[in-house]
Amino acid sequence: RAYAVNALGISYGATRKVRLPQVIDPNVWWTHALVHDGGWRTLDWFGTFSITGEDNWVYHSQLGWLYVVSDNQGGLWLWKHGLGWLWTSSTSSPFYWMHSSTDWIYPLHLERDLQIFWNYATSQAIRLP
Repeated sequence: RAYAVNALGISYGATRKVRLPQVIDPNVWWTHALVHDGGWRTLDWFGTFSITGEDNWVYHSQLGWLYVVSDNQGGLWLWKHGLGWLWTSSTSSPFYWMHSSTDWIYPLHLERDLQIFWNYATSQAIRLP
């Protein structure tokens, strides 16, 4: 808000908002995501997510909170509570490679209160509350 000060006092101008264009690094993993209202984005192979800032945390509409790091080769490393580090890419999704067990897992049921993944190596379900 602009203002002027003189011997008669202070005069305030109209309130205006300045919107600066958002500069997006073309190498960021989500650069080509479709943008929705409210800051949500969608990648056809990764799903819908919201970026929380520059700290690598995203909220995924089905997987919940994820810490995401690009492998700079088209894949993503994801840290998820209860599963640890996972890896996926546009060519392997919706399958996830679980680093701790070196097994491939597949999401069978993804809701906020219950997530179930199938572990192909053990032929068992992994349930997350």
